[in-house]
Parts: sequence; structure tokens; C-alpha cells
Amino acid sequence: MLVSLAVGVFLGLVGPFGTIEAPFLSRMVYWVVLLLAGGLLAEVVTPTLTQRIPREWPTAAVWLLFSVVIAVPMCVLVPTVSHLMFGWRFGSGWQNIGILVFYVWVISAFMAALGTWLGIKERDEADTAARLARLEAVARLQASGGEPARALRERLPMRLRRAAIHALQAEDHYVRVHTAAGSELLLMRLADAIREAEGLSGLQTHRSWWVAEAGVAGVEREGERLVIRLHGGAAAPVSRSWQKAVRDAGWR
Repeated sequence: MLVSLAVGVFLGLVGPFGTIEAPFLSRMVYWVVLLLAGGLLAEVVTPTLTQRIPREWPTAAVWLLFSVVIAVPMCVLVPTVSHLMFGWRFGSGWQNIGILVFYVWVISAFMAALGTWLGIKERDEADTAARLARLEAVARLQASGGEPARALRERLPMRLRRAAIHALQAEDHYVRVHTAAGSELLLMRLADAIREAEGLSGLQTHRSWWVAEAGVAGVEREGERLVIRLHGGAAAPVSRSWQKAVRDAGWR
């Protein structure tokens, strides 16, 4: 947002697109408000969309898409703010509409470039963190003698310790460990349970669920939602941000 504020101040000083004729203070407020609004859109929209766009897309295509997504609401905001502050009205003819859209898109394209960089940077950082976590998990597994989920199993009652772990489900301050022989509630955080399940092949499918590959009986679609059916009948939801990972894992 600091970048948006700085650009807004700069545009307020130079007064592009005819705004140089407006009073200095009004012009400054006008551009700062619009740039902060565009920056907020970029920060909210683009990182979210980045997670849903195929990684094969070229950066230029991602930027172009984001510029259009940001420009659409800005095409409503710009004439509204212009009318409220200066009494300006854009004509209804195609030429006037085209000029408005072009002006808005130029600014939106800049904000989209910033948002694209932020989104790709955030995704790359998440990928790097995931790779490091996997490497650390392998190292800890080797140090523990190679027994998968040894730390987590030691928390379970004896009747469940040798059973296949199917899933981990967060329930308030507890984690329910679903196994082939039943389930058990443990007082711990889901993140800690996932870490202690090192060595097991699986995916976090929802903020409250982690599913082991061995527990997957099938993947079902309920409307726009994906649901993983576990052996034993339990159903684990798949949030939108994890649908691609589940598909890439080849779970059926």
C-alpha cells in the first residue's frame, strides 16, 4: 500500500488526464484515494487468483488478466469519485466510454503489475517453504529410525498405534486422528499433528483436515465442492485452494 500511496502522491503532483486543472489539494486527494483503492484490489484479488491460475501461464498473460479484473470495478469507482469531487460527468457515447476505459486500464495495469509480482512472490515463497518442510521431515524421519508418524502414534492408545492413519481433523483445540481401527481425540494443534505424521504420504485438503493417501477411498464432487471419501465412510472436504493439489496427486 505504501507503493500505491507514493504513486497516488506522484500523480497528484503531475495531474495526468486533465486533472492538473483541478485545485491542488482536491487533485491530491483524488489520486491518492483512487490509487489506494486500486492497490487494495491488487493485494486482495491477485494473490488469491494466482493460486488458481495454472503455473504454465506466462507472466504477461497473468498480468493482463489481473489488469482487466482490477479495471472492471475501477471503471465504476473512477467516474463516481470524479463526479463527487469535481462534478465531472463522462459522456455516454462510445468514444467517451472508450477514453474512460483506457484511462482506467492504464492505471489498473500498473497496479496489476504490482499485484502479479506480489502473488507470484507469495506462491514461490510458499513452494519454497513446503520444499524445506519436506526436507526437514525426511531428515527427522531418518533420525527417528524411519518409522512413519512415530511421534504421533506414541500419543495414541495401544489399540490404535499399529492401525493405518487415514486422516487428521481439527476440532476446536483438539485433533481427531482417524485410523483404520477407529478414531481418537488428542489435545494438540493440527499443524503439530501434521508435523508428527512425518513419513506418511498425504495432503492438507482444508484448514481443518489433513488426509493420508492410505485413507483415500475415492474423491467425489458435490456441486462445485470436492470431497474425499475415506475408508470407513468419513468425508474430508477439499477447499478451493487445495483442489489442484488433490487433482495433481492423482487421487480418485
